[in-house]
Amino acid sequence: MLWIDLEHKLMRACPAVVLAAGLFLGVSPSHAQQLYTSTFQHRLELAADGLLQLVNVSGDITVTGTSGRVVRIRAVKQVQNYPAAAAAALLESLAIEVDAHGDTVEVRTRHPSAEEIQRTGGSDLTQLGVTFTVEVPGDVTVSLRTTSGNIHISGMKGNANLETVNGHITTRDVGGSVVAGSMRGDITIVEVGGGADANTVSGNIVLTDVDEHIRATCISGDITISGGDLVEVWANNTGGNIHCDGAVKSGGRYQLTSHSGNIDFIARDEGGFRVRLSTVSGSISVPLELILTGARTSRRSLMGIYRQPDASVELTAFSGDITLITVP
Repeated sequence: MLWIDLEHKLMRACPAVVLAAGLFLGVSPSHAQQLYTSTFQHRLELAADGLLQLVNVSGDITVTGTSGRVVRIRAVKQVQNYPAAAAAALLESLAIEVDAHGDTVEVRTRHPSAEEIQRTGGSDLTQLGVTFTVEVPGDVTVSLRTTSGNIHISGMKGNANLETVNGHITTRDVGGSVVAGSMRGDITIVEVGGGADANTVSGNIVLTDVDEHIRATCISGDITISGGDLVEVWANNTGGNIHCDGAVKSGGRYQLTSHSGNIDFIARDEGGFRVRLSTVSGSISVPLELILTGARTSRRSLMGIYRQPDASVELTAFSGDITLITVP
């Protein structure tokens, strides 16, 4: 694969051409000359149903879907807490590589090596970063990854695969499916047409108006699900609560498990369902009419049906309470 650092190579070859083409490299000190920035801009076309892959190391990524076939990339490189001369050298070494082949555009940040950092008299890689703002054709698929930074996308018709180690993920108005994962950060997904998979180790998950299916996993934080046209919900939380409020669809399956937290399930009254509820050390509250299908030996387990059952609801808590109600 032939990676090209457009900014670096063109600036050294012909600075005037670069400036005319809209690629601007200038050292701009601010905040008492502790922050230095350099702006990279590039545009190219991407075929219908194509793929944008963007890999960053440190910095936020914002992607917006637009009409047309043009990808517009704007990146701001940042170096802080370095002397001016060292910052200028690091900004040049901090490369943004773009490769277009077939129906795929790949964008990658290349950080200076440890040797390059040491030659400037510094040692702290955390003081370097790149913030991306990208416009893409709305029908493409995006795959975005950053080690330390937030990810935000909106206005997309295609699918999205989003990953950050340390940062939040937010999506709005995505016609395809969303797969989002963060080690330390919240995940907020709103208005998704093709289902959502959300996983975080430390953070909250909020899923609003998601259609088709939801799969959510959380280690430390709460999971909140509301609205949407869902036929399958699977949620597992190790150290927090689960709140689910939505319509129970014909043929749907809804399975929620919390190891150390409460489960609240509000079923919008559209039909009947089978119920299986159990908790190890909590209580069960079911303020609706159920026909029991098994002997209820304690207040911590229950099996039954509500109306004509053509869906299933299974709620399991190990150390927490379970509440199930219906709302017209």
